[in-house]
Amino acid sequence: MLSGRLGMSLLLAATALGQSFEVTSIRASGAKSIRGSEGGPGSKDPIRYTFGRANLLDLLVVAFDVEDFQVLSKLALDRDEFDLMVKIPANTTQDEFHLMLRNLLVERFQMKFHTETREFPAFEMVQAKGGAKLGTEAASRLASDVDSPQLDTEKPGLISWNSMSRGHLVTRIRGQRQPVSRLAEILRTAGPRPVVDRTGLTGKYDFAMEFSTELANGAADSAAPSGLPDLNTALREQLGLRLVAKKLPFAVVVIESFDRRPTEN
Repeated sequence: MLSGRLGMSLLLAATALGQSFEVTSIRASGAKSIRGSEGGPGSKDPIRYTFGRANLLDLLVVAFDVEDFQVLSKLALDRDEFDLMVKIPANTTQDEFHLMLRNLLVERFQMKFHTETREFPAFEMVQAKGGAKLGTEAASRLASDVDSPQLDTEKPGLISWNSMSRGHLVTRIRGQRQPVSRLAEILRTAGPRPVVDRTGLTGKYDFAMEFSTELANGAADSAAPSGLPDLNTALREQLGLRLVAKKLPFAVVVIESFDRRPTEN
C-alpha cells in the first residue's frame, strides 16, 4: 500500500484527454506579482484559480496533490516563477481540477514524467499505550482552553500557529470536528519527516495540542518556554498518540524533462 496522498488513479492514468480549463493564462512573473494562491473547487471562488509567483515545483505539488518531497527532478524546478490564472468549468471536482492542471503542465511546458514508488524516512502516528484520548472530556476541554485564535463553533476547522520564545519554536494546533489524518498532515510541517496516520481512528474530533521545538541556533541552556513539552511528549500526554520512526513507501512523480518557458497563451 502506498503512503501519502498520491492515489492509485494517478498511477493508472496521470493525464487524460478532454480534461482542460476553459481559459488559461500562464506567464512569467513580474515586479508587481504577488506570491499566493486562491480559488478553485471547494473554495469561495470554485470556477477561478490563481497562483502568483509560483515555480514549477509549486504547480506540480498542487497538480498531483502531493508533498514536495514526492516530486523528484534532476533539473531545477524553482528557477523560474509564473503567474497562473485559469477559469474552471462549473461543478468541477478536486480530482478533475488536479487532472486539468497536470494536462496544462504537459501541454504548455512539454513536460514528461512518470510515477514510481520509493521509500523515505517517515513517522507512523499510532495510539500510545493506554489508547487515544481523542473524544474524551479532557481532550475537548483542552481544545477549548488553549490560548489561541478561535474557530467558528458552527463549522469544522483546523488552525495551526507558531511563535518564537526563548530559542524555541512554539506550536499550537486546534482541530474542530477533524479526522486524525488532518493532524498527521499538519504535523508534517513541524518536523523533517512526513507523518502517516496509522491510528485506526475513523471519527472526527475536537482536539488541541501545544509543544515547543528547540531551534538549532537557540541558547544551549534555554529551558522550554512555560514548561511546554516536545512534540512526542505532547502527543502522548495530550492526545494519547505517539510517533514511530520507519521507512515507508510513497508514490513519487519523477520529472524527466520540460521546457523552462511555457508556450504562448
